[in-house]
Amino acid sequence: MARSRPSNWLTFVGWKINNYTRLLLADLAKLVRLLKRSTGFLTILLASSAFAGVANAAFPRTEVKRALPLNWQLLAVNLPIFLAQNNAPVGLSSLEREIVEEMNKARANPNAYADKLEALKPYYEGNLLSLPGKTPLVTEEGLAAVEEAIAFLRDAEPLPPLNVSRGMSQAARDLVQYQGPRGETGHSGRDGSQTWDRIGRYGQASGNQGENISYGTDTAEEVVLQLIIDDGVENRGHRDNIFSSDYQYTGVACGDHAQQDKMCVITYAGGYTDNLATTPDNVTVPEVSPSPETPTSSPPEVSPPVETSPETAVGPLLLENGILQEGDEILPNDNSLYDVHSFQGSAGRQVTITLESNQFDTYLALIDPTGELIQENDDVAEDNTNSSITLTLPMDGVYRIIVNSYDAQGRGEYRVTVR
Repeated sequence: MARSRPSNWLTFVGWKINNYTRLLLADLAKLVRLLKRSTGFLTILLASSAFAGVANAAFPRTEVKRALPLNWQLLAVNLPIFLAQNNAPVGLSSLEREIVEEMNKARANPNAYADKLEALKPYYEGNLLSLPGKTPLVTEEGLAAVEEAIAFLRDAEPLPPLNVSRGMSQAARDLVQYQGPRGETGHSGRDGSQTWDRIGRYGQASGNQGENISYGTDTAEEVVLQLIIDDGVENRGHRDNIFSSDYQYTGVACGDHAQQDKMCVITYAGGYTDNLATTPDNVTVPEVSPSPETPTSSPPEVSPPVETSPETAVGPLLLENGILQEGDEILPNDNSLYDVHSFQGSAGRQVTITLESNQFDTYLALIDPTGELIQENDDVAEDNTNSSITLTLPMDGVYRIIVNSYDAQGRGEYRVTVR
């Protein structure tokens, strides 16, 4: 847990000395270096204050890793070109391709999609959903979940379409191929792998990552309606994934399931660079129009929302591999190298930042959006030279992570993670 710290820098240095008294007894040289490092961080903070509003000038290596949503007005004008260049489904089955199209229809025109849900309302009696030609199904919330979803859609702003990623689709397929024959559910895959583990196998992700799973439905419209209604899921996490402005990339895979007949896995990421080979040019491009659609007169057939996976996996805010090497920024006073990574934080959110390397003794520091150093850590434990910080973020904004080595000559590969 994070400890409270003095806001005044000189008071902080004194506080730090007291906290490292035991280190003085064990290793006087280490204490000297810590104090030198404190002076170095002070120089960074002063630079940050001097260049308030132009963080990149003070920190030229800073990179905001959380992908920002595209400008919708610009997208609406250039939508056909955007889709042709960036949103062609790659290596997907017809069902998987239709799921992408259906999600993008909902994102492009939430209000029109609400009309589809309106058509379901006459078929609810209490918690019982009786669609024509279907076996009556018992839902958890009944019509209340549909009404709540309609209200959400009526109020939602249009969003740009999701780009289809070959690597993220393969990550989704890994879970289908593992769970399907076994009849398992949930977000854990082979060897306990989680969403971000599978996504990371086939490319480099940035920003938030998520995953939706639908069981028992075999049409694209059923899958997407099921996830949007999100019956029985208190936080409506599946719906939030579909309508998150943080997500720009998606992957889809569907297959047979031993217990539920069919399952579909949908992965999401703010940014993604595929490591898999590019796909052929003769791929059909889905047409997604932001103009209102005429609601159908007959209700869509939808399987029970209760069959939706009850979890929504959310990956790290930041997962970055880097190298501390010559040419990096130099920390004043001890001439050690450092890198800077950034992430978008929200006030009140608890995060854990870890810095790991098997090539050098890591040192980690965190600077808040105002330029104040708020946490730092050398070693996780006496026998573990990796670094870790856990704290509740005090404000919204971009936080800067300082990646450093305890030894001035420290060099090598590292991984920094924010969860």
